[in-house]
Amino acid sequence: MNGPYILTLRTATGTPITGKVKADFALTYYVDGADTATTAITITEVGSTGDYLLYVPDAATNTDHTLIIEDGGSLGVAAGWQERATWPNRPDTADFISAGGTLTYSGAVTPTGDVEIVRGDDYSNTDGRALNWTDASWPTLTGGTIAFSVRDNEGIVLIDSIAGVIVDASTIYVELTAAQTTVDPGKHRFDVQATLVSGRVVTLQLGKCRIFQEVTRM
Repeated sequence: MNGPYILTLRTATGTPITGKVKADFALTYYVDGADTATTAITITEVGSTGDYLLYVPDAATNTDHTLIIEDGGSLGVAAGWQERATWPNRPDTADFISAGGTLTYSGAVTPTGDVEIVRGDDYSNTDGRALNWTDASWPTLTGGTIAFSVRDNEGIVLIDSIAGVIVDASTIYVELTAAQTTVDPGKHRFDVQATLVSGRVVTLQLGKCRIFQEVTRM
């Protein structure tokens, strides 16, 4: 799944619109122009903030995806409110038509499974910013352990074997602290390895890790 993306709901006076669930949104999802079921799309509020985490399906190769989000009748947003995104290009603010809400990419894992993080930032699951991966083709992970590591192109370890969390048999996430992400900016390499209950080691994800230089704390 791609995301999380942040869908922020506010009234005309700026008051958070809280307590909504996926059923309160009218979703229309097209793949290559064909109206497609929205079952795989999830929308979950972060606490009672009016900020909702949105996950969308991974883009299949050579397919165009469009998601339209509208008021299902009980959101309390302005009349005509609508959000629209297209991918496989990663959705960002410019992809959306907004009338009372915003939707911005905030995830550290890109649609390709690679990682993009900002040096010195925290990536906490509580904030909806943990590094998330899911793949039904993985071996059963339940009861195993997860380790996330980053090395530069010369093989020097930058982030060393950070323990991840197994959500279910095919979903994991990794949290990083500001201290752990305070490493040299640049284009590096990462992997996510699992040690199964059997003791066997399998690599779940392997790819690029781009660490951006922060600006405010330079």
